[in-house]
Amino acid sequence: MKVNLKYLFYVIVTLLLIIFLKDVDYNEMISQITEINLWILVFLMFIQLISQLLIAMQWTKILSINSYRISIIKMLFINTKSSVIEAITPGTKIGGEAYKTVILRNKLKCSYEKAASLVAVQKIISFIGLLFFTLLSLIYLFITNDIDLISDNKYMLIGVVSFVFLGLIYFYKYPEKILKPFRTKNKILQKLSYFMNDYEKSLNNIKKEKWAIPIQIIITSIIWLLFPVKLYIILLAFNLDISLYMAFILTFSAYVVGTVSITPGGLGTFELTMSTLMILLTSTSREEALLIAGLFRIITFWFVIFIGVILISIEKLASNKGG
Repeated sequence: MKVNLKYLFYVIVTLLLIIFLKDVDYNEMISQITEINLWILVFLMFIQLISQLLIAMQWTKILSINSYRISIIKMLFINTKSSVIEAITPGTKIGGEAYKTVILRNKLKCSYEKAASLVAVQKIISFIGLLFFTLLSLIYLFITNDIDLISDNKYMLIGVVSFVFLGLIYFYKYPEKILKPFRTKNKILQKLSYFMNDYEKSLNNIKKEKWAIPIQIIITSIIWLLFPVKLYIILLAFNLDISLYMAFILTFSAYVVGTVSITPGGLGTFELTMSTLMILLTSTSREEALLIAGLFRIITFWFVIFIGVILISIEKLASNKGG
């Protein structure tokens, strides 16, 4: 009997969530959430909107360097709507990025390979930023904490993250070396070579542009650094004595796990990772950890999904009226 690994993973995550939630005091959670100042949530949503604008700005810079013009507002709409697709596809964001590829191909009047190459460039820059801050967070965690579960695997964790991080750097810096194996007579590899050629051209255009790489590094860094800042604000709202450094560790660890997860949008795995680490590394109760992880996801994920659903609904209504 053939086992579908995807559904097996869903079952495992569901069982872990049930075990985690089994002894939670929900009355305590309700009591805590009613004490939060609503203006703090509004402020967090405002910061999230800034994050979305920065991502759109990063995209417009990449497109502009490659001789494509699109406004920040249009790119903001595309990114927000692709987040809705991401919410119902695996955590690696394949669905959202595939949607973005199709939309960009139509908007920019270019080939699918070109659109996909532009998506790949932006995604690699983003992942390099994520893994860089994750690596720094892990090193800090291992220096300042001595938890058996973590200590026994610290070198393996650092090794894996470092390997992927350096691999992405290599893929970013030497695309022509990655491209070489695709230059064969094999039809499948030849099709991939079209994408790789466009990827190399798109990346080289960025490298040739003065200040383009520093600007991309700065934008990516700000985007990722705003996430632990949002978590830290939530921690302060609950009057928890948890440092900003710990907020970095909790945030980036959860994002790495959520990214490689095969659940839609990293659903369940992200919250479970952040909550579990919060309990292990701090004196936070299970109720507080679950509530904080949930609020963080509402602000950084579901809030964006909500806006995306509204935009898609408006677009469909306008299309129906026009038809």
